[in-house]
Order: sequence, then C-alpha cells, then structure tokens
Amino acid sequence: MTSVFFVYFAVVSVVSAILTVALRNPVQCGIALLSLLGHIAGLFVLLHAEFLAAVQIIIYAGAILILYLFVLMMLNLKSEERYVHRRYAWYVVGMGALSIELMLMLLASNYAGVKGTATADAIEQVATAPRSASSCSAITSCRSKSSESFSWAPLWGRLC
Repeated sequence: MTSVFFVYFAVVSVVSAILTVALRNPVQCGIALLSLLGHIAGLFVLLHAEFLAAVQIIIYAGAILILYLFVLMMLNLKSEERYVHRRYAWYVVGMGALSIELMLMLLASNYAGVKGTATADAIEQVATAPRSASSCSAITSCRSKSSESFSWAPLWGRLC
C-alpha cells in the first residue's frame, strides 16, 4: 500500500513541478507550487519524517508561498491566459515520451528484478577482508608503467 501512495505522491509532484515552471499565469504557478509542496510533505510522511512534513506545510506552504501570492496581488500583473508556453510544449511531451520509453526498456531488460546469488555473509567477508601489501604494490607498479607499453589488442579480442 505504501508503494501506491509513493507512486501517487511522486507522479503528482513531478506534474506539479512541471506546471509550476510551464504555466504563464503567476497565480496558477503559485497554486501548482502549493500542490507540489503538499505532495512533497506527503513523501516526508511516507518516510516517517512527520516533523519535516509539518515544517514543509507550515513554513513553505503557509508562510513563504502566501508571501509570494501577496506580492503577486500587489503587483497586479496582467498576462495572457495561455496555460502552457506553446513553443516548449512539444519539448515537454517529447521528453515525457522518451522517459516513458526508457522506463519500459529498463523494465523489459534481462536484468530487471534479478537478484544476486551472494549471501549477506559472503558480501561481509569480502568487504572486511584485509588487503595484502602485495596487491597494493601490484597496483602501483601497473600505474607507474608508461602508456606506450599498453596494448588494446588483448582487451579487444576478449570483447569481440
């Protein structure tokens, strides 16, 4: 159930962030920002960081955003009622389609969801194993050799 809420908060946060920078009307941008801040607070609640969620709502959504909206009302800006910049709308749609295609490719790959065969004990043994001085000296001697003695042929043969 937590993953459903996470997906909801994440998707609405991304959409609200895009709307915040794409809308032309400053008041509508402020409302999209309010939605963004509220859904980020929801993500904090999912992380069991209730204090950060409360600070997010009280400080950012309650104080700073209201101050921003007061300044907008005092300036009395007149603007067109176009919702999205038409010039950049196709870029946003293209990037969204590309992102969805990349996600589908990742989910359909051979490595999607594959778990390794190593146990936690084996990983801990490798991580805590002492390193010998000979392995360090071999590394430094390899680094000290000139680049002229290096050949790509053995590596290329293994790749092909």
